[in-house]
Amino acid sequence: MEYIVTLAVDEDLDEIAVLEADLINTGARASRRYLEWKYRRNPFIASPLLFVVRYGDEIVGVRGMYGTTWNLGPGRDATVLPHADDLLIREEHRNRGLFLLLHRAMVRAAREHGYAAILSLSGVVTTQELSLACGYRPLGDLRALQRSGTSEPPRRRRIEGRVLRGLRRRGVFSPTFGRGVSVDGLCREIAAASRNPHIEISASADVAEMSALARAVHPLGADRGEDYLRWRLANPDHVYRFVLWTDTALRGFLVLSWDVMRPGRVTIADVVSDDDTVFAELLGALAEPSDIEYLLMSATLTENQANTAHAAGFRAAPAASDEQSRRFLYFAVDPSSMSLTGEDDPSL
Repeated sequence: MEYIVTLAVDEDLDEIAVLEADLINTGARASRRYLEWKYRRNPFIASPLLFVVRYGDEIVGVRGMYGTTWNLGPGRDATVLPHADDLLIREEHRNRGLFLLLHRAMVRAAREHGYAAILSLSGVVTTQELSLACGYRPLGDLRALQRSGTSEPPRRRRIEGRVLRGLRRRGVFSPTFGRGVSVDGLCREIAAASRNPHIEISASADVAEMSALARAVHPLGADRGEDYLRWRLANPDHVYRFVLWTDTALRGFLVLSWDVMRPGRVTIADVVSDDDTVFAELLGALAEPSDIEYLLMSATLTENQANTAHAAGFRAAPAASDEQSRRFLYFAVDPSSMSLTGEDDPSL
């Protein structure tokens, strides 16, 4: 038999969800909900670009592209570029050229839809190496900073993924850290510790205000339009809270994110401020970590912001970890129409 790559159809989603559940220890129902959100509800690519590799009647590999938007120059409309993600290949079918088959199918689809490039902002080292071998080019490191407690790492209970997600699905699970502090408990600590009258922490935020501030502060780079933010913050695998700095208008925000599978880590999923002082006060409002760690991606921080984060206790995440050694990659589908070199925007 030979391997055949096709676009996934609705009837394939259940089988893909089972494959994902088997490979990364999640529940199939939760995986199906994640796929629905990421590929069918994406506001920028209406027809899901989710590819499957078939071996006979079985799906043995998956790779998807979902839509992102970027501001690539003054006076230019936001440009939609697909992002490659969710590589899944059954172990017994690895090292047989499936990544290359999927890559070629994705390039053909991107070319047919008129996309100038394919981006890759995630993926462990092995995936990156395969991408580079297929012609992707690096734009820079996705550097990470972390702030951890000084106590010994907590002993976290190992909970099977499908059990964990099942509890979350029924609304009875709230991510809890090693010292027994829940998401909302930590947020109460942040609120109690902050004596800044401009700062509040909330379970919701005005995406129109967030988008307007982000576009004013970052006219180039990733576009945080309202449609994007509404979609991004609907990720069913994450819990979000917002640290907001406001006087007469919103001047800064942190988006705090908890992955239900990693409750001991608080990721600062987004940070925007119109002033370095506002940025410093937002970081300063975070409760001191004990059995948790804060993770901040620093690739788009200015030098002053990086120094501020360092002063607030953030340090470079261990470079040896596959998870932290990520790079921003792109594949030029149509090099003549667009050049992503980073020369126009240092944040790229």
